[in-house]
Parts: sequence; C-alpha cells; structure tokens
Amino acid sequence: MNELDLYQLFLDVDLVSTASLSVVTRIGRQEFSYGSSRLISTREGPNNRQAFDGVKIIMKSDRLKADAFYSTYVFSKTGIFNDEFFNDRVQFGGAYFVLTPMPIVGGLDAYYLYIEKQDATWNEVSGKERRHSVGLRLWSKPARFHYDIEGLYQFGTMEDNSIDAWTLSYNLSYALGTKPSAPTIGLKTEMISGDVKQDDGELQSFNPLFPRGAYFGYAALIGPSNLFDVHPAFDIPLGRSTSLSLDYDAFWRYSTNDGIYNPGTQVIYPAGDSNEKFIGHQISSTLEFEPNQYIFMRLETTWFKSGPYLKSVGSGKDIFYFGVTTTLRF
Repeated sequence: MNELDLYQLFLDVDLVSTASLSVVTRIGRQEFSYGSSRLISTREGPNNRQAFDGVKIIMKSDRLKADAFYSTYVFSKTGIFNDEFFNDRVQFGGAYFVLTPMPIVGGLDAYYLYIEKQDATWNEVSGKERRHSVGLRLWSKPARFHYDIEGLYQFGTMEDNSIDAWTLSYNLSYALGTKPSAPTIGLKTEMISGDVKQDDGELQSFNPLFPRGAYFGYAALIGPSNLFDVHPAFDIPLGRSTSLSLDYDAFWRYSTNDGIYNPGTQVIYPAGDSNEKFIGHQISSTLEFEPNQYIFMRLETTWFKSGPYLKSVGSGKDIFYFGVTTTLRF
C-alpha cells in the first residue's frame, strides 16, 4: 500500500493561446486517461492510482484535441513520499487524437502508443518488451442509444519473439424511455488475442497497457488479456442521486495455449496442460449514491462461479466479494 505520495506535480506552459487554438506543454508528474480507459486510465478502484513522469504537448481546436507525450511509469512503493522520479524501467509514449463531431458517428479517436519494459513476462516468455499499438475508436455522445466500438493492433518484439496481437470490443446501450428515470439495457463484448503456440518465435498475447483496475468490476479478478467475454447489464435509476446496476459476465480463454492475467498483466494461471476454455461466470450488483458534487458512495457485491478451466489448473474455488467505496471531492 502506497501510504502517501505525489500523483500529480507538473508545470503547464502556454505556447499558443487564441480563441480557436490552444497549445500547452506539460512537464512533470501527471496522470493519463484516454478514451474509454480500456488502455490508459488513472486506475481508480482497488489498486493505487497510476502516474507518469514525463512531457506532454496538448493541442485543442474547435473539433480536434491532440496529445503527444513521452513518459516513464511511476512504481508505487510502500511508505511516504518515496516513489522514484523518472525511473526508466517502463517507458511509455505516443500520440492520441480525438475528432468531434463527426458525420454519422459522434466522435473518432485515433492513436499510436509505444511501451518499452525492461522486464516483462507473457506466456512463459520473459525479457525486454518493445510494443507498438495502433487503434481506432468510434463512439457516440450520451443519448438514448449509445455505442462505443474500438479496434487495436499491436506489433513489436519480445526478446527473440515478434509480437502480433489485437483486440476488438463493442459496448452498446439503449434507454427504455426518454425520461431520466428510464432503465437502460446494455451489452459489452470483447475479443482479446492470446498466444497461439509456445516456442514458435511469435507472441500473440495482448498487452492492455495501463487499463482501469476495476475492468470487469471492482473485484478485479481477471484482466483483459487472452479473453473472450459477453457482458449484458441492466441499469435502473432509483432517483436523482441513486442508481442500481445488475450485470452478468461470462469469460472464456481466447487461446488454450495461453493463460489468464490480472489487470496489472501478471499471470494468474499459466496455460498448463488444460484444453478447457471456459473460465467462469460473474454476477454483480452495484448501488451508487451521489447526493451532491462532493460525495460519492458505491456498494458492490460480486459472485464468481469458477468454470472448467480454473478447476483444471487450480483449486477452482468460487469467490464472493463485497465492497463499499466512498469518495470525497474538495
């Protein structure tokens, strides 16, 4: 547990400031969050927040927002004000573009990201990782029908292996009425590549980079690597400040020759000798209460039922999780 440290300490310098164009350089420790937070997030949830030391150029115009950055990842240490500055064990950079409004679709994100890790492990392959990610995201602004569709391809090297990984996801939701009190139904699905064959000189394990910790709920049991999941959900407003969400998630391994990982990309279970794909079921309920702009409370319960894969490689025990989160803003 990181008891106390700095997550943001930066200097902004205006390079251009007009009515139609703004360009700012940001230097120092900062948090990153882009798109739907599938790849880059502050990681609110059960784990420490994520921070980076680096330089970022931020450009904003009437329709376009563009960021270009280079940074090093901040590793959290137990203690007070002892996290290192500019530790180069993990280097991270890239460019992210957001264009809105767009014809037909609400908005378009396009991005290129680069990560270099001195020590990484994927499916029993360990060593230096250099990985490039290019992706597109189509999304709509909040409306009765909402969509968020994203595709991403990764290439690079991992020691003597070439990287060839990808992911495709969509998130659809529809409000059952025009009033704010109308319930909403949703469906999320993701296909995320895993390594197809060990010791063949190619690595298909997908690196989710720096995703939100509560990727599939605050229990944070499984991370987005080597995965296929189907996730229907039902949201019910209970008043102006309270809402209830019910959701079900089913998980499969994409490849039987790769294991499963946590949100921090650490291996939970290796591929082993199991040919089973089904990981398990997850049922969750979430009650959120936000009486004003300063207070937010969240109560979540999760039950995870282990499937054949977990029972073949481990104890296969079921898990029940209960958590209460309170956030005070000031």
